[in-house]
Amino acid sequence: MQFFPRFSVRFAPPDGRWLLLLCVAVLLLRWLLLHWGGVELHFEEAQYWLWAQHLDWSYATKGPLVAWLIAASTYLFGDAEWAIRLPGWLLYCGFLVALRYFAAELWNSRTAGWWAVFLGLSTPMFFIPTHAMSTDAPLFLAWTLALWAAYRALYCAQPLAWYAFGVSIGVGALGKLSIGLLPLWICGGLLLTERGRATLRQPHFWLGLLVLFACMSPMLLWNAQHDWIMLRHEAGHVQGLAEAADYNWGDFWEFIGGQWLALSPLVALLWLPKVVPLPAAPAHRLLWATAWLTLGFFLLKALHSKVQLNWPAPAYIGLLLLFAGHLEQLKSWQKTLLSIGIVVYLIGVLATFFPYALGLSAKQDSLKKMRYWREPVAQLARQAPKTVDFLLVTYYQLGSELAYYWASQNAPIPVYVSGNDQQRRFTQFDLWASMTQETGRNALFVNSIADLPQQISHAFKQCNALAPVSVQAPDGTQIRAFYPWYCENYQGLKP
Repeated sequence: MQFFPRFSVRFAPPDGRWLLLLCVAVLLLRWLLLHWGGVELHFEEAQYWLWAQHLDWSYATKGPLVAWLIAASTYLFGDAEWAIRLPGWLLYCGFLVALRYFAAELWNSRTAGWWAVFLGLSTPMFFIPTHAMSTDAPLFLAWTLALWAAYRALYCAQPLAWYAFGVSIGVGALGKLSIGLLPLWICGGLLLTERGRATLRQPHFWLGLLVLFACMSPMLLWNAQHDWIMLRHEAGHVQGLAEAADYNWGDFWEFIGGQWLALSPLVALLWLPKVVPLPAAPAHRLLWATAWLTLGFFLLKALHSKVQLNWPAPAYIGLLLLFAGHLEQLKSWQKTLLSIGIVVYLIGVLATFFPYALGLSAKQDSLKKMRYWREPVAQLARQAPKTVDFLLVTYYQLGSELAYYWASQNAPIPVYVSGNDQQRRFTQFDLWASMTQETGRNALFVNSIADLPQQISHAFKQCNALAPVSVQAPDGTQIRAFYPWYCENYQGLKP
Protein backbone atom coordinates (compact mmCIF):
# COMPACT_ATOMS: atom_id res chain seq x y z
CA MET A 1 0.00 0.00 0.00
CA GLN A 2 1.35 3.39 -0.98
CA PHE A 3 1.04 5.70 2.06
CA PHE A 4 2.59 8.78 0.50
CA PRO A 5 1.38 9.97 -2.91
CA ARG A 6 3.77 10.54 -5.75
CA PHE A 7 3.97 14.21 -6.61
CA SER A 8 3.87 13.78 -10.35
CA VAL A 9 4.65 17.26 -11.67
CA ARG A 10 6.46 16.85 -14.96
CA PHE A 11 9.60 18.86 -15.49
CA ALA A 12 11.44 19.27 -18.73
CA PRO A 13 14.92 17.73 -18.18
CA PRO A 14 16.73 21.06 -17.67
CA ASP A 15 14.35 22.23 -14.94
CA GLY A 16 15.78 20.08 -12.18
CA ARG A 17 19.32 21.12 -13.06
CA TRP A 18 18.35 24.80 -13.10
CA LEU A 19 16.75 24.44 -9.68
CA LEU A 20 19.90 22.80 -8.34
CA LEU A 21 22.09 25.58 -9.76
CA LEU A 22 19.72 28.18 -8.34
CA CYS A 23 19.95 26.65 -4.86
CA VAL A 24 23.75 26.59 -5.01
CA ALA A 25 23.73 30.25 -6.08
CA VAL A 26 21.36 31.15 -3.23
CA LEU A 27 23.59 29.41 -0.68
CA LEU A 28 26.66 31.24 -1.98
CA LEU A 29 24.84 34.58 -2.08
CA ARG A 30 23.70 34.20 1.52
CA TRP A 31 27.20 33.42 2.71
CA LEU A 32 28.66 36.38 0.82
CA LEU A 33 26.04 38.84 2.11
CA LEU A 34 26.52 37.80 5.72
CA HIS A 35 30.31 37.54 5.51
CA TRP A 36 30.93 40.81 3.68
CA GLY A 37 28.18 42.56 5.63
CA GLY A 38 29.72 41.61 8.98
CA VAL A 39 26.46 40.06 10.16
CA GLU A 40 26.96 37.88 13.25
CA LEU A 41 24.50 35.72 15.15
CA HIS A 42 21.20 37.13 16.30
CA PHE A 43 20.54 36.39 19.96
CA GLU A 44 17.82 33.91 18.96
CA GLU A 45 20.31 32.03 16.78
CA ALA A 46 22.79 32.00 19.64
CA GLN A 47 20.05 30.70 21.93
CA TYR A 48 19.17 27.90 19.50
CA TRP A 49 22.86 26.99 19.22
CA LEU A 50 22.98 26.77 23.02
CA TRP A 51 19.94 24.52 22.96
CA ALA A 52 21.75 22.32 20.46
CA GLN A 53 24.48 21.79 23.06
CA HIS A 54 21.76 20.38 25.37
CA LEU A 55 19.61 18.26 23.06
CA ASP A 56 16.12 17.55 24.35
CA TRP A 57 12.62 16.70 23.12
CA SER A 58 11.45 20.29 23.54
CA TYR A 59 12.39 23.59 25.16
CA ALA A 60 10.75 26.26 27.27
CA THR A 61 9.56 28.49 24.43
CA LYS A 62 9.86 26.44 21.20
CA GLY A 63 9.85 22.90 19.92
CA PRO A 64 13.08 20.97 19.30
CA LEU A 65 13.37 21.02 15.50
CA VAL A 66 15.68 24.02 15.11
CA ALA A 67 18.02 22.78 17.85
CA TRP A 68 18.14 19.32 16.27
CA LEU A 69 19.01 20.78 12.85
CA ILE A 70 21.74 22.99 14.29
CA ALA A 71 23.15 20.04 16.25
CA ALA A 72 23.36 17.94 13.07
CA SER A 73 24.99 20.73 11.05
CA THR A 74 27.53 21.70 13.70
CA TYR A 75 28.39 18.04 14.29
CA LEU A 76 29.36 17.81 10.61
CA PHE A 77 30.89 21.25 10.03
CA GLY A 78 31.79 22.73 13.41
CA ASP A 79 30.36 25.71 15.27
CA ALA A 80 30.99 28.43 12.67
CA GLU A 81 28.19 30.91 12.11
CA TRP A 82 27.57 29.65 8.56
CA ALA A 83 27.25 26.06 9.85
CA ILE A 84 24.60 27.16 12.35
CA ARG A 85 22.66 28.85 9.54
CA LEU A 86 23.15 26.18 6.88
CA PRO A 87 20.03 24.12 7.76
CA GLY A 88 17.83 27.19 7.40
CA TRP A 89 19.39 28.02 4.03
CA LEU A 90 18.80 24.48 2.79
CA LEU A 91 15.20 24.54 4.00
CA TYR A 92 14.65 27.82 2.16
CA CYS A 93 15.94 26.14 -1.02
CA GLY A 94 13.46 23.33 -0.35
CA PHE A 95 10.76 25.98 -0.03
CA LEU A 96 11.64 27.36 -3.47
CA VAL A 97 11.55 23.88 -4.99
CA ALA A 98 8.16 23.19 -3.38
CA LEU A 99 6.82 26.46 -4.78
CA ARG A 100 8.05 25.46 -8.23
CA TYR A 101 6.31 22.09 -8.21
CA PHE A 102 3.13 23.22 -6.49
CA ALA A 103 2.53 26.27 -8.70
CA ALA A 104 3.26 24.27 -11.87
CA GLU A 105 0.65 21.71 -10.88
CA LEU A 106 -1.87 24.25 -9.59
CA TRP A 107 -1.84 26.21 -12.85
CA ASN A 108 -0.72 23.37 -15.17
CA SER A 109 2.03 25.70 -16.31
CA ARG A 110 5.82 25.47 -16.08
CA THR A 111 5.98 29.23 -16.44
CA ALA A 112 3.75 29.74 -13.40
CA GLY A 113 6.07 27.44 -11.46
CA TRP A 114 9.11 29.56 -12.26
CA TRP A 115 7.20 32.74 -11.48
CA ALA A 116 6.48 31.29 -8.04
CA VAL A 117 10.20 30.70 -7.52
CA PHE A 118 10.90 34.26 -8.64
CA LEU A 119 8.35 35.62 -6.16
CA GLY A 120 9.81 33.48 -3.37
CA LEU A 121 13.21 35.02 -4.08
CA SER A 122 12.07 38.61 -4.58
CA THR A 123 9.69 38.95 -1.63
CA PRO A 124 11.51 40.40 1.40
CA MET A 125 9.06 38.62 3.74
CA PHE A 126 10.54 35.28 2.65
CA PHE A 127 14.10 36.10 1.62
CA ILE A 128 15.38 38.37 4.40
CA PRO A 129 14.32 36.47 7.57
CA THR A 130 15.69 33.16 6.27
CA HIS A 131 19.24 34.50 6.26
CA ALA A 132 19.23 33.72 9.98
CA MET A 133 18.65 30.28 11.46
CA SER A 134 15.17 30.70 12.88
CA THR A 135 11.86 28.87 12.97
CA ASP A 136 10.75 30.63 9.77
CA ALA A 137 12.53 28.45 7.20
CA PRO A 138 11.10 25.13 8.45
CA LEU A 139 7.69 26.79 8.85
CA PHE A 140 7.66 28.07 5.25
CA LEU A 141 8.57 24.66 3.82
CA ALA A 142 6.23 22.66 6.07
CA TRP A 143 3.30 25.04 5.42
CA THR A 144 3.79 24.81 1.64
CA LEU A 145 4.02 21.01 1.67
CA ALA A 146 0.98 20.69 3.94
CA LEU A 147 -1.07 23.05 1.77
CA TRP A 148 -0.02 21.11 -1.31
CA ALA A 149 -0.97 17.79 0.30
CA ALA A 150 -4.41 19.14 1.29
CA TYR A 151 -4.91 20.41 -2.27
CA ARG A 152 -4.10 16.96 -3.66
CA ALA A 153 -6.30 15.15 -1.15
CA LEU A 154 -9.30 17.40 -1.74
CA TYR A 155 -9.09 18.22 -5.44
CA CYS A 156 -6.92 15.55 -7.07
CA ALA A 157 -8.69 12.47 -5.66
CA GLN A 158 -5.63 11.37 -3.69
CA PRO A 159 -6.84 10.63 -0.14
CA LEU A 160 -3.46 9.15 0.75
CA ALA A 161 -2.11 12.71 0.60
CA TRP A 162 -3.61 13.20 4.08
CA TYR A 163 -0.62 11.24 5.41
CA ALA A 164 1.77 13.71 3.81
CA PHE A 165 -0.37 16.47 5.30
CA GLY A 166 0.00 14.92 8.76
CA VAL A 167 3.76 14.57 8.46
CA SER A 168 4.17 18.15 7.21
CA ILE A 169 2.08 19.68 9.98
CA GLY A 170 3.51 17.39 12.68
CA VAL A 171 7.14 18.04 11.80
CA GLY A 172 6.44 21.72 11.21
CA ALA A 173 4.91 21.98 14.69
CA LEU A 174 8.21 20.79 16.17
CA GLY A 175 9.58 24.07 14.86
CA LYS A 176 6.74 26.55 15.26
CA LEU A 177 3.23 25.91 16.56
CA SER A 178 1.65 28.64 14.43
CA ILE A 179 1.46 26.02 11.66
CA GLY A 180 -1.52 24.72 13.65
CA LEU A 181 -3.61 27.50 12.10
CA LEU A 182 -3.56 25.68 8.75
CA PRO A 183 -5.31 22.44 9.87
CA LEU A 184 -7.67 24.56 11.97
CA TRP A 185 -8.87 26.46 8.88
CA ILE A 186 -9.02 23.33 6.73
CA CYS A 187 -10.98 21.31 9.29
CA GLY A 188 -13.36 24.22 9.81
CA GLY A 189 -13.88 24.52 6.07
CA LEU A 190 -14.61 20.81 5.70
CA LEU A 191 -17.47 21.13 8.16
CA LEU A 192 -19.19 23.74 6.02
CA THR A 193 -19.89 21.66 2.90
CA GLU A 194 -21.39 18.26 2.23
CA ARG A 195 -18.33 17.25 0.23
CA GLY A 196 -16.13 18.33 3.12
CA ARG A 197 -18.18 16.38 5.62
CA ALA A 198 -17.79 13.33 3.39
CA THR A 199 -14.04 13.79 3.63
CA LEU A 200 -14.32 13.80 7.41
CA ARG A 201 -15.90 10.35 7.19
CA GLN A 202 -12.88 8.93 5.35
CA PRO A 203 -10.36 6.93 7.42
CA HIS A 204 -7.34 8.41 5.63
CA PHE A 205 -8.15 11.89 6.94
CA TRP A 206 -8.22 10.72 10.56
CA LEU A 207 -5.21 8.46 10.15
CA GLY A 208 -3.38 11.47 8.70
CA LEU A 209 -4.22 13.42 11.85
CA LEU A 210 -2.97 10.45 13.89
CA VAL A 211 0.34 10.68 12.00
CA LEU A 212 0.37 14.40 12.81
CA PHE A 213 0.17 13.79 16.54
CA ALA A 214 2.65 10.92 16.31
CA CYS A 215 5.21 13.33 14.83
CA MET A 216 4.49 15.79 17.64
CA SER A 217 4.54 13.14 20.37
CA PRO A 218 8.13 13.74 21.62
CA MET A 219 7.34 17.41 22.18
CA LEU A 220 3.98 16.63 23.77
CA LEU A 221 5.47 14.05 26.16
CA TRP A 222 8.22 16.48 27.17
CA ASN A 223 5.65 19.18 27.88
CA ALA A 224 3.57 16.77 29.94
CA GLN A 225 6.65 16.19 32.09
CA HIS A 226 7.36 19.94 32.41
CA ASP A 227 3.96 21.34 33.36
CA TRP A 228 3.14 22.08 29.69
CA ILE A 229 5.48 25.07 29.86
CA MET A 230 6.11 25.50 26.13
CA LEU A 231 2.49 24.98 25.16
CA ARG A 232 1.39 27.46 27.83
CA HIS A 233 3.91 29.95 26.47
CA GLU A 234 2.42 29.60 22.97
CA ALA A 235 -1.16 29.60 24.28
CA GLY A 236 -0.42 32.93 25.93
CA HIS A 237 -0.50 34.57 22.49
CA VAL A 238 -4.05 33.37 21.85
CA GLN A 239 -5.15 33.91 25.44
CA GLY A 240 -4.00 37.52 25.28
CA LEU A 241 -6.08 37.95 22.13
CA ALA A 242 -9.19 36.51 23.78
CA GLU A 243 -8.83 38.65 26.90
CA ALA A 244 -7.88 41.94 25.22
CA ALA A 245 -10.46 44.68 25.62
CA ASP A 246 -8.71 47.80 24.32
CA TYR A 247 -7.57 48.56 20.80
CA ASN A 248 -3.96 49.50 20.17
CA TRP A 249 -4.16 51.50 16.95
CA GLY A 250 -0.49 52.50 17.05
CA ASP A 251 0.73 48.90 16.90
CA PHE A 252 -1.96 48.06 14.36
CA TRP A 253 -0.92 50.69 11.82
CA GLU A 254 2.74 49.91 12.43
CA PHE A 255 1.91 46.29 11.62
CA ILE A 256 0.09 47.25 8.41
CA GLY A 257 2.99 49.44 7.28
CA GLY A 258 5.51 46.75 8.10
CA GLN A 259 3.60 44.16 6.08
CA TRP A 260 3.43 46.50 3.11
CA LEU A 261 7.19 47.03 3.20
CA ALA A 262 7.91 43.34 3.75
CA LEU A 263 5.99 42.47 0.58
CA SER A 264 7.85 45.14 -1.46
CA PRO A 265 5.40 48.05 -1.91
CA LEU A 266 5.37 48.32 -5.70
CA VAL A 267 5.06 44.56 -6.18
CA ALA A 268 2.29 44.44 -3.56
CA LEU A 269 0.32 46.90 -5.73
CA LEU A 270 0.27 44.19 -8.38
CA TRP A 271 -0.58 41.42 -5.94
CA LEU A 272 -3.69 42.91 -4.41
CA PRO A 273 -6.02 43.15 -7.46
CA LYS A 274 -5.23 39.53 -8.28
CA VAL A 275 -5.47 37.91 -4.85
CA VAL A 276 -8.20 39.88 -3.05
CA PRO A 277 -11.21 38.72 -5.15
CA LEU A 278 -12.53 35.22 -4.44
CA PRO A 279 -11.17 32.87 -7.13
CA ALA A 280 -13.58 30.98 -9.36
CA ALA A 281 -11.78 27.62 -9.17
CA PRO A 282 -12.64 25.62 -6.00
CA ALA A 283 -9.02 24.45 -5.64
CA HIS A 284 -7.79 28.04 -5.72
CA ARG A 285 -10.30 28.93 -3.02
CA LEU A 286 -8.47 26.60 -0.63
CA LEU A 287 -5.32 28.70 -0.92
CA TRP A 288 -7.28 31.95 -0.87
CA ALA A 289 -9.30 31.10 2.24
CA THR A 290 -6.42 29.73 4.34
CA ALA A 291 -4.30 32.75 3.41
CA TRP A 292 -6.86 35.41 4.32
CA LEU A 293 -7.99 33.63 7.47
CA THR A 294 -4.38 33.48 8.68
CA LEU A 295 -3.77 37.11 7.81
CA GLY A 296 -7.04 38.09 9.47
CA PHE A 297 -6.03 36.28 12.65
CA PHE A 298 -2.85 38.34 12.93
CA LEU A 299 -4.63 41.56 11.95
CA LEU A 300 -7.03 40.98 14.82
CA LYS A 301 -4.15 40.25 17.17
CA ALA A 302 -2.35 43.40 16.03
CA LEU A 303 -5.36 45.44 17.19
CA HIS A 304 -4.66 44.38 20.77
CA SER A 305 -0.94 43.66 21.08
CA LYS A 306 2.41 43.77 19.36
CA VAL A 307 2.75 41.40 16.40
CA GLN A 308 6.20 40.69 15.00
CA LEU A 309 6.68 41.42 11.31
CA ASN A 310 7.34 37.79 10.33
CA TRP A 311 4.48 36.11 12.20
CA PRO A 312 1.88 36.31 9.37
CA ALA A 313 4.39 35.32 6.66
CA PRO A 314 2.84 31.86 5.96
CA ALA A 315 -0.40 33.60 4.98
CA TYR A 316 1.32 34.99 1.90
CA ILE A 317 2.41 31.58 0.60
CA GLY A 318 -1.06 30.79 -0.74
CA LEU A 319 -1.41 34.29 -2.19
CA LEU A 320 2.02 33.98 -3.83
CA LEU A 321 0.98 30.73 -5.52
CA LEU A 322 -2.23 32.34 -6.76
CA PHE A 323 -0.44 35.44 -8.03
CA ALA A 324 2.15 33.33 -9.89
CA GLY A 325 -0.51 32.15 -12.33
CA HIS A 326 -1.43 35.72 -13.29
CA LEU A 327 2.03 37.06 -14.04
CA GLU A 328 2.04 35.87 -17.65
CA GLN A 329 -0.95 38.11 -18.37
CA LEU A 330 0.52 41.31 -16.95
CA LYS A 331 0.26 44.36 -19.15
CA SER A 332 3.39 46.21 -20.23
CA TRP A 333 2.98 48.98 -17.63
CA GLN A 334 2.50 46.34 -14.94
CA LYS A 335 5.67 44.58 -16.00
CA THR A 336 7.47 47.93 -15.83
CA LEU A 337 6.12 48.49 -12.32
CA LEU A 338 7.24 44.96 -11.37
CA SER A 339 10.75 45.63 -12.69
CA ILE A 340 10.99 48.89 -10.76
CA GLY A 341 9.76 47.13 -7.64
CA ILE A 342 12.46 44.47 -7.97
CA VAL A 343 15.17 47.13 -8.41
CA VAL A 344 13.92 48.93 -5.29
CA TYR A 345 13.93 45.59 -3.47
CA LEU A 346 17.55 44.90 -4.49
CA ILE A 347 18.59 48.36 -3.29
CA GLY A 348 16.82 47.58 -0.02
CA VAL A 349 18.80 44.33 0.32
CA LEU A 350 22.06 46.20 -0.19
CA ALA A 351 20.99 48.84 2.35
CA THR A 352 20.13 46.08 4.82
CA PHE A 353 23.50 44.34 4.64
CA PHE A 354 25.81 47.26 3.79
CA PRO A 355 24.21 50.35 5.38
CA TYR A 356 27.44 52.14 6.26
CA ALA A 357 28.93 51.66 2.78
CA LEU A 358 25.85 53.46 1.45
CA GLY A 359 26.23 56.34 3.90
CA LEU A 360 23.44 55.31 6.26
CA SER A 361 23.68 55.78 10.02
CA ALA A 362 23.54 53.26 12.84
CA LYS A 363 19.96 54.36 13.50
CA GLN A 364 19.08 53.17 9.99
CA ASP A 365 20.94 49.86 10.37
CA SER A 366 18.19 47.25 10.72
CA LEU A 367 20.76 44.54 11.50
CA LYS A 368 22.73 46.35 14.21
CA LYS A 369 21.61 43.76 16.77
CA MET A 370 23.52 41.22 14.69
CA ARG A 371 26.80 43.12 14.43
CA TYR A 372 29.80 43.71 16.68
CA TRP A 373 29.60 40.81 19.13
CA ARG A 374 32.73 38.76 18.54
CA GLU A 375 35.35 41.41 19.30
CA PRO A 376 33.81 42.95 22.45
CA VAL A 377 33.18 39.48 23.91
CA ALA A 378 36.80 38.63 23.12
CA GLN A 379 37.85 41.78 25.01
CA LEU A 380 35.77 40.67 27.98
CA ALA A 381 37.42 37.28 27.92
CA ARG A 382 40.91 38.77 27.73
CA GLN A 383 40.48 41.03 30.74
CA ALA A 384 38.59 38.49 32.87
CA PRO A 385 40.68 36.81 35.60
CA LYS A 386 41.70 33.23 34.93
CA THR A 387 39.74 32.15 37.98
CA VAL A 388 36.33 32.92 36.44
CA ASP A 389 34.23 29.74 36.67
CA PHE A 390 30.93 30.90 35.17
CA LEU A 391 29.17 33.88 33.58
CA LEU A 392 26.14 35.63 35.04
CA VAL A 393 23.75 38.01 33.23
CA THR A 394 20.27 39.43 33.83
CA TYR A 395 18.56 38.58 30.54
CA TYR A 396 18.68 35.66 28.12
CA GLN A 397 19.54 37.62 24.96
CA LEU A 398 22.89 38.71 26.39
CA GLY A 399 23.45 35.30 27.96
CA SER A 400 22.97 33.55 24.62
CA GLU A 401 25.39 35.84 22.76
CA LEU A 402 28.01 35.56 25.51
CA ALA A 403 27.71 31.77 25.57
CA TYR A 404 28.39 31.46 21.84
CA TYR A 405 31.08 34.08 21.33
CA TRP A 406 32.91 33.23 24.57
CA ALA A 407 33.02 29.58 23.48
CA SER A 408 34.28 30.59 20.02
CA GLN A 409 37.23 32.41 21.64
CA ASN A 410 37.88 30.13 24.62
CA ALA A 411 36.63 26.93 26.17
CA PRO A 412 32.83 26.79 26.77
CA ILE A 413 31.76 28.18 30.13
CA PRO A 414 28.48 27.86 32.08
CA VAL A 415 26.15 30.84 31.64
CA TYR A 416 23.30 31.68 34.02
CA VAL A 417 20.50 34.23 33.84
CA SER A 418 19.20 35.82 37.01
CA GLY A 419 17.30 39.00 37.65
CA ASN A 420 14.00 40.42 38.78
CA ASP A 421 11.54 37.58 38.18
CA GLN A 422 8.72 40.06 37.52
CA GLN A 423 10.59 41.88 34.75
CA ARG A 424 12.14 39.19 32.61
CA ARG A 425 10.92 36.42 30.37
CA PHE A 426 11.02 32.81 31.58
CA THR A 427 13.39 30.89 29.29
CA GLN A 428 15.27 27.63 28.92
CA PHE A 429 18.00 29.03 31.20
CA ASP A 430 15.53 28.69 34.06
CA LEU A 431 15.03 24.97 33.35
CA TRP A 432 18.67 24.04 33.23
CA ALA A 433 20.98 23.31 36.18
CA SER A 434 20.58 25.49 39.24
CA MET A 435 23.37 27.84 40.31
CA THR A 436 23.57 26.02 43.65
CA GLN A 437 26.29 23.87 42.10
CA GLU A 438 28.41 27.01 41.71
CA THR A 439 28.55 27.75 45.46
CA GLY A 440 32.00 28.96 46.47
CA ARG A 441 33.06 29.64 42.88
CA ASN A 442 33.83 32.89 41.05
CA ALA A 443 31.81 34.58 38.30
CA LEU A 444 32.02 37.31 35.73
CA PHE A 445 28.79 39.29 35.98
CA VAL A 446 28.08 41.23 32.78
CA ASN A 447 25.41 43.90 32.46
CA SER A 448 24.40 46.22 29.63
CA ILE A 449 24.15 49.19 32.00
CA ALA A 450 26.63 50.53 34.56
CA ASP A 451 24.79 49.00 37.46
CA LEU A 452 25.46 46.11 39.82
CA PRO A 453 22.06 44.90 41.06
CA GLN A 454 21.83 44.59 44.81
CA GLN A 455 20.60 41.04 44.42
CA ILE A 456 23.85 40.11 42.62
CA SER A 457 26.18 41.93 45.04
CA HIS A 458 24.56 40.15 48.00
CA ALA A 459 25.05 36.77 46.32
CA PHE A 460 28.87 36.98 46.43
CA LYS A 461 31.47 37.70 49.06
CA GLN A 462 32.67 40.65 46.99
CA CYS A 463 32.36 42.11 43.48
CA ASN A 464 34.91 44.39 41.80
CA ALA A 465 34.18 46.42 38.67
CA LEU A 466 36.34 45.79 35.59
CA ALA A 467 36.89 48.12 32.66
CA PRO A 468 33.77 48.61 30.52
CA VAL A 469 33.84 47.37 26.93
CA SER A 470 31.97 49.28 24.25
CA VAL A 471 31.71 49.14 20.49
CA GLN A 472 30.92 51.89 17.99
CA ALA A 473 29.48 51.78 14.50
CA PRO A 474 31.49 53.31 11.65
CA ASP A 475 29.55 56.57 12.10
CA GLY A 476 30.69 56.78 15.74
CA THR A 477 27.38 55.75 17.31
CA GLN A 478 27.74 53.43 20.28
CA ILE A 479 26.06 50.15 19.41
CA ARG A 480 26.40 48.44 22.77
CA ALA A 481 28.44 48.45 25.96
CA PHE A 482 29.33 45.75 28.48
CA TYR A 483 29.88 46.51 32.15
CA PRO A 484 31.64 43.57 33.83
CA TRP A 485 32.25 42.77 37.51
CA TYR A 486 34.47 40.07 38.87
CA CYS A 487 32.49 38.47 41.69
CA GLU A 488 34.17 36.08 44.13
CA ASN A 489 32.85 33.24 46.26
CA TYR A 490 29.23 32.71 45.23
CA GLN A 491 26.98 32.37 48.29
CA GLY A 492 23.56 31.92 46.68
CA LEU A 493 20.86 34.09 45.13
CA LYS A 494 17.65 34.88 46.90
CA PRO A 495 14.69 34.28 44.57
